[in-house]
Amino acid sequence: DAALSASVANSIATGFMEANMERKIDTSSYAKTFLEDRLEQVKLKLQDSEMALAAFAQRERYVDIGNRETLLSMELEALTSALTQAKTARIEAQAKLLQGEGKNAISHPAMLQSPAVQALRVTKGKLESEYQEKLLTYKPAFPLMQQIRSQIEQVDKQLEAEVRMVRNSLAASYQATKDQEALLQEQVDKLTDEVLGMQGRSTEFTVLEREVQTNRQLYD
Repeated sequence: DAALSASVANSIATGFMEANMERKIDTSSYAKTFLEDRLEQVKLKLQDSEMALAAFAQRERYVDIGNRETLLSMELEALTSALTQAKTARIEAQAKLLQGEGKNAISHPAMLQSPAVQALRVTKGKLESEYQEKLLTYKPAFPLMQQIRSQIEQVDKQLEAEVRMVRNSLAASYQATKDQEALLQEQVDKLTDEVLGMQGRSTEFTVLEREVQTNRQLYD
């Protein structure tokens, strides 16, 4: 039957197309439901990551930390340079102090630069020359000789006092350089800890920020 045959063939084709359409509708519906569910999950994750980032920034007072870290690093570099100079100054002052405590302290540059020490040395030299000159005529027990010897001893005491003052000055200079070095070392240690702590917070902030960006891109 030509009519029946045509009707059967058309019905089969129509049924096949309808079945295909239903499968496509089912697939699209499933995809829509899946994406809506996934979208809601990503949205919640994005909100959680944004809240975590905001909480961290508030807790750590994380404001413009990049510039702050740069400034601290520059300050640390300057302090480290100053500390190196302070160490050099302390070593030089210590060497001068040790040199001033030796047997040849009188020849120390600081002694040679002291007008009082040099004046007393000149006076002592003149008195000793006078003593040796008069020793050719008088005996040591002669009153004039004893007087000269007494003057020499007095000059020695004055010279010793001046040398002690110069030594005290060297000691004070050494202590000042030592204190300066200790102060700078304390500041460097403190600033180093601060920079390291800030770098740690910066790393944690970057991780949280990257998570927010990733979630936002996925959500978009």
